Amino acid sequence: MNFTTWNIFLPLILAQDYPDFEVVVVNDCSDDESGEFLDQLARENKKLKVVAFASKSELFSGARSFL
Repeated sequence: MNFTTWNIFLPLILAQDYPDFEVVVVNDCSDDESGEFLDQLARENKKLKVVAFASKSELFSGARSFL
C-alpha cells in the first residue's frame, strides 16, 4: 500500500470504539512517507504496532520466520 492509502484508512480503523483490538503493520522499507507516518501514528495510538526492518533483505528473512 502507498502512503495515501495508509493515510486514509488506518486512522478510520484506529478510531473505532471497540476496545479490544490491535493493528499490526509491517514497514517494508518503502521510499515514501509511510514509515514515518506509521511511527507517528503508533506513538499516538497504543492499538497500532509497527514491525520495522532495517533493509529489504532483513524484511524477507524476517517474514519467513513468521511462517
